[in-house]
Amino acid sequence: MQPLPPIGTGTLAKKAKWLSAPICRALSAHLHSEAQQKRGGVSRRILIGCGALSALGIVLVIGILIGLVVGRESREGSVKTPVGEVTVDQSSTATVTVRVSGTQGIGYDGTIGTSETGQKSIDGTIGTTPDDYELSLNMSPESTDLVTAEVGKHPLKNSQPGTLKLELLVDGEVVREQESSSETGVVTITYGAVDAREEL
Repeated sequence: MQPLPPIGTGTLAKKAKWLSAPICRALSAHLHSEAQQKRGGVSRRILIGCGALSALGIVLVIGILIGLVVGRESREGSVKTPVGEVTVDQSSTATVTVRVSGTQGIGYDGTIGTSETGQKSIDGTIGTTPDDYELSLNMSPESTDLVTAEVGKHPLKNSQPGTLKLELLVDGEVVREQESSSETGVVTITYGAVDAREEL
């Protein structure tokens, strides 16, 4: 038997290369496929994340628009009062009647008013019926408005003795009264929002 001819190094290298080529191609294809799947999964996750962010952005924009509309309506519905200017809400006021009566023929004068609206002068002569003057008292929860009435006999219009009577009425009910028979006959009465709230 003759010995086999020696195999050269170049031949072995060629055979190894020939055998490894299909394996490399298959492995490369497999790795490429896995990479594409991973990239696809990442892409899907990115798309889902973008969609969620878009939805959240739309919700936020809608919320901001609603807030702007509500804020504008609130501002338009409010009324600003200039500093130093006093306003009285008609729904929280009470009408106080200052009634002057007494001996017929007695002349009188004085001042009536509230701490918020100021004082005004009155004068007259007592007749067969009382003289009534109306004032608005601020009755809001935090109000400290105060009605003050100070009336006396007029020194130049009285030639006879008599009585001067002063009354404060709220809703037709007498809440304060005082009278005087002196020569000057000055009568002073006060009635405030605090008193009214306590007496209700």
